[in-house]
Amino acid sequence: HAIPAIAAGIDAARSGGLRIPVLWNTSSYEKTAALELLRGRVQSFLPDLKTLDSDVAARFFHAPGYPQAATAAILKMIELSGASSGDFT
Repeated sequence: HAIPAIAAGIDAARSGGLRIPVLWNTSSYEKTAALELLRGRVQSFLPDLKTLDSDVAARFFHAPGYPQAATAAILKMIELSGASSGDFT
């Protein structure tokens, strides 16, 4: 996956003087371990949740596990952002 290289790129940009916030725009189909690499590197997350219906995910994305993976990823993004999932209810 590309996240390790992107994390390294963010570090290099920060070392080179980048001072603006980094936004992560994603389909949400990411492993939480990979997202952990973004801790302290990304300030805002913009997940694009496609569906929570595994039949729809299987039919159109060929990814029946998408709803579970996306849910876990979004919860991880909330954690990484410093927010609480209760902030969104």
